[in-house]
Amino acid sequence: MERRAALALSALLVLPGPARAGDAEQVLSGADWKAPATVEAAASRPALRKTVAAYLGVEAGWVRIAHAGGARGSAWAHEVRAWLIALGIPGARIQIDPGMAERATLRLAVRTGEERM
Repeated sequence: MERRAALALSALLVLPGPARAGDAEQVLSGADWKAPATVEAAASRPALRKTVAAYLGVEAGWVRIAHAGGARGSAWAHEVRAWLIALGIPGARIQIDPGMAERATLRLAVRTGEERM
């Protein structure tokens, strides 16, 4: 059921063809990030759109959000997680890893079930 909801949303948003887990990470810079105001605005962000497309392209996939750590990095990672959930990725399929990215950076990557930490 959860994958069906994500697939339906992807069709609505006209995402590109399916990507694969392990495709290049999507990197968000704190200097360039401004929180979207709507789900349509979130879907227009290339990093979020590509992450959802990659998630839909794998069976038993999950998303890793890596950040530098600290309160600011954690808050930003949880904000991006909320947008990914709004775009159709189940929250249980998103893992947040502090201390795993450069300062003022988030790294989004889709992984397969076997790679789960």
